[in-house]
Amino acid sequence: MTAIPAESHSHGGVLRTFPILPPEEHRRKDAARQRRWRLRNRCLRAGGIVAEVHVSRSILYGLQRLGLVAEDERDPETVAGAVCYLLQSTLYELGTILQRLTPDDDQ
Repeated sequence: MTAIPAESHSHGGVLRTFPILPPEEHRRKDAARQRRWRLRNRCLRAGGIVAEVHVSRSILYGLQRLGLVAEDERDPETVAGAVCYLLQSTLYELGTILQRLTPDDDQ
C-alpha cells in the first residue's frame, strides 16, 4: 500500500492509504473506465442524456423484488440495465397519468 498525506482542517494530519494494484488489475480497471467513457460519448452524440444514479441497498432490494436482478447480483452493468429498463417502462406511463391529472391550458 502507498500512504499519501491528505489535507486536513484539524491540527493533526490525515493519512490515506491506496493499495498498489497489480499491472493486470490496473489494465482491467483502465479498460473498463475507457469503455464507460466511449459508451457515454456515444450516447451523448446520439442525442441521449447521461444520468448518474447511485443505487443504494434499498433500491437494489427493490430491483430484486421486481425480478429485474438476481439476489446476489453486483455487476454494475447488469444493475444499470435493470434501472434503465425500469425507468423506460414506468416513465411513459407516469407521464400519461400526470397528463390526465393536470388540466390542459385549452380547457
